[in-house]
Amino acid sequence: MNWIDRAGIFRGVPIEVGMEASERSPSIGLRIVMSVKECLNQQTNEWDDWDSYDVRASGTLWIIKKDGSINEMSAEMARDVLGWDGNLDAPDVGVLNPCQFSVNQEDYNGTARFKIGFLNQWDYVPGHKIIDPDRLVAIKNQHGSKLRAFFGQKSSGVKAPAGRPPSPPPVKAPQQTGVDENGLPF
Repeated sequence: MNWIDRAGIFRGVPIEVGMEASERSPSIGLRIVMSVKECLNQQTNEWDDWDSYDVRASGTLWIIKKDGSINEMSAEMARDVLGWDGNLDAPDVGVLNPCQFSVNQEDYNGTARFKIGFLNQWDYVPGHKIIDPDRLVAIKNQHGSKLRAFFGQKSSGVKAPAGRPPSPPPVKAPQQTGVDENGLPF
């Protein structure tokens, strides 16, 4: 068994799960250990098989924040991706879903550590998504006036070009100065 040694996007199955408590605050987390099955190849955008490497990755989804409130983003990931029911007594690894997860590098005292940072559904397609029209309307309602006020305060100072840019000069045919013994120009 090997522990993950790089950042990236992976797919795997939960093999260990338990509750973790912070020693410095009332934070409570769902600690998971994943068996890595696949790694997203950044060059090909295809999934490389990692099952035979016997690699593990771990991380903690902090469900309860320092102030005692629910960390909604982590709780939603645990519920919607893993299928966790919120049971603090004994999370059952056998009922948790395989998923896709990101591994991030954290430097601590000069040592690189790699931890699970974010969970997604197994078949999630990484990358930016175009906002659907209904959500865009909600975003405009929430942020539009702030953006208009910001952009209305001062212009960027960049002047728009006047007219069309000039056309590039025409390409001239090469001048022949002669032909070689094979009849090719030089």
